[in-house]
Amino acid sequence: MSSLTYGHSAILVDYPAAMGARNLAEERAQGRRPYFVHIDAPQIWGWRKESTTNRLLQVRIHDYNVRPVNEFGEEQIEEMRVIYPGRYDLYTLGQELVEFTATGGYSLDEIPLVPIYSNRRGVLVSQPPLLDIANLNITHYQRQADLIHALHIAAMPTLVLEGWDDTTGSATMGVNYAIAMQPGNKAYYVQADATSFDAQMAELQSLEGQMSTLGVTKLFGQKFVAESAEAKRIDQAQSNSVLSIISQELESALNQAFAFAAQYVGIEPPEITIDRDFDYYRLIGQDVSVLAQLNQMGKISDSMLLEILRRGEVLPDNINIEDEVEAAGRSAIEVAEPAETSEEPDSSEESPES
Repeated sequence: MSSLTYGHSAILVDYPAAMGARNLAEERAQGRRPYFVHIDAPQIWGWRKESTTNRLLQVRIHDYNVRPVNEFGEEQIEEMRVIYPGRYDLYTLGQELVEFTATGGYSLDEIPLVPIYSNRRGVLVSQPPLLDIANLNITHYQRQADLIHALHIAAMPTLVLEGWDDTTGSATMGVNYAIAMQPGNKAYYVQADATSFDAQMAELQSLEGQMSTLGVTKLFGQKFVAESAEAKRIDQAQSNSVLSIISQELESALNQAFAFAAQYVGIEPPEITIDRDFDYYRLIGQDVSVLAQLNQMGKISDSMLLEILRRGEVLPDNINIEDEVEAAGRSAIEVAEPAETSEEPDSSEESPES
């Protein structure tokens, strides 16, 4: 969400310092683990990089720290953390003075900051992918404010006294009052034309329609009505491309972040895979019928059918596919087995009466 909002965000991979440990065994006994710190794009105030490899040489991260004051109070401190390969410096930002607070080192020879882009323009430079929708939201807010103000002004009609010759220059209005006028004079109300309000309402509806179809359509709801496959493909083309880019960036960033964490502890990093198949939305009846026929023909397995139905929002997300396949198999076996019949006497033996 932060990458969608600002265009990119970042993960800072940190590791607790070994306090009092004399060897590797004592360090492992302390149970230290690497952890991820989420960094928003506005927190990154500056950076330096190599011109050829784009390797980060310095990153300045702005943050706030809260420390206790007296018995019950607390104080918010504005800080700047300047990170270099292998070390960092900490500064306290005052109103007029920047104070050097602390310095320290870490065991990596590069800056463990991993950016996650949604619309990259360069190293730690991006453009919010939903910027057009944000501008439409501002326009919609302005038009709505104009409409509310106009309705507020025009809610009460204006009284017009034609031929009014009262020397006082004012008239008292109310439900218990009447106006005495000379013959031939008129009194009537003037109100705003309703067509102007209809035009403003139509403009608001047009802006809402543009916002609902622009950008990442997944963030604005799904269509639960039957539509052709071509219509689905057209509606999902842009959203799939944006979401695919974001998922690829997230997958790459997580793998790089876990690689930094693995370097801290000296183990092999895991491999992170994010599903990028965004074609399975809410399935309609026609889709379910076709899938059921393919399953009966043996073209797809039961587990694949249940997985597609789960992704298509027909089955709940917390369903266990393996348990359901096993339960369905047991039910099929019970139906196929012949029912036990009650024992009948052997017809070959003669009864005592015979």
